[in-house]
Amino acid sequence: MYNENMFWFIIGWLAATLSTIQFIPQVVKSLKTKETKDLSLGTFLIIVAAASSWILHGIYKEDAVIITANILALVSALIIVALKIIYKK
Repeated sequence: MYNENMFWFIIGWLAATLSTIQFIPQVVKSLKTKETKDLSLGTFLIIVAAASSWILHGIYKEDAVIITANILALVSALIIVALKIIYKK
């Protein structure tokens, strides 16, 4: 039997998972190559601000999907920002 709530629960977690892992290949590549010159610092600073805002919104809404996805996205974006600073030439 079709359960609409379960469907949207799964879609929410799927979106959260994909949003979270989208930065992992870039983090891995940057760590392996020690190169970040082609990455925009401004873009990743905006992602940090957006993820932080979403975390606050998720806390307000008491939504674990929003909180979890954006904490992980925030960590990934912060790693890229740190690597941009460390690998700056």
